[in-house]
Amino acid sequence: MFIYLDESYNVADRSKPLFISINGFTVTDEPALRRRWKKVRERYARERRIHATDSRFEPLRAKAFTLLAHRDATVLNASQDLRTLPIGRASPYFRKGGLEFERIYEDLTKRLLATLPLQQHRVVRLVLDSRKAKHGYLGRQRFRDEILRYLRTRFPDTTATFTITPSATDMLLEIADFVSNTFYKQYATGRAVPAISQTPGLKLLQIVNPSATSAEGIGRPLGIARDHRKAPAARAPSLGRYPRDLLHRQRYPR
Repeated sequence: MFIYLDESYNVADRSKPLFISINGFTVTDEPALRRRWKKVRERYARERRIHATDSRFEPLRAKAFTLLAHRDATVLNASQDLRTLPIGRASPYFRKGGLEFERIYEDLTKRLLATLPLQQHRVVRLVLDSRKAKHGYLGRQRFRDEILRYLRTRFPDTTATFTITPSATDMLLEIADFVSNTFYKQYATGRAVPAISQTPGLKLLQIVNPSATSAEGIGRPLGIARDHRKAPAARAPSLGRYPRDLLHRQRYPR
């Protein structure tokens, strides 16, 4: 099994939901998906590097999801609404009044991997887009090592590898980028994005607020993509109770 991942988050713009998410897809016949994507992207790739945020590549968004729907693939989305995080001294997600981004990201990734049937595969290869990892080289290495330790413990009969690399070195990370950016659009607007809700046969595994203060929205795998606007919102404390340092000066739009 191959797992391609890309992160998406908003930890600064209070006009939009504050969240961290890890997104991507799994696929078993990776060579077949690569061949199809190479053909689909060919005329677009002649101009410049493909990025989901570039409107010139917008026609590729629907094509990426259609390819995933017609292959042995599952779209992945694990998200954490920052307003639902436990607060106080016992919370592992705040230190000295600041948000522990890496801890949330790490726990979110582990929870996502735990829902996958990795024990059914002898070899699992994870690939993460390093362009989005803001932790620096040492942070990325620590994250990689921690995830591999987790996988070896939870799935001892499965051999796992984890590569953190720029999307320019692996074209399938472009698909993960479209997946991640599409979920960002859905969170930011509160409206379903057609690429997700209107792609027939698309398989979606979604986890919502696994570190929530209440039991609502924890670890719900969904079989088929659907309009999630009617999903109940998790009860959470007022955003005003959070430390001011939660709202970093930087913004990371997807």
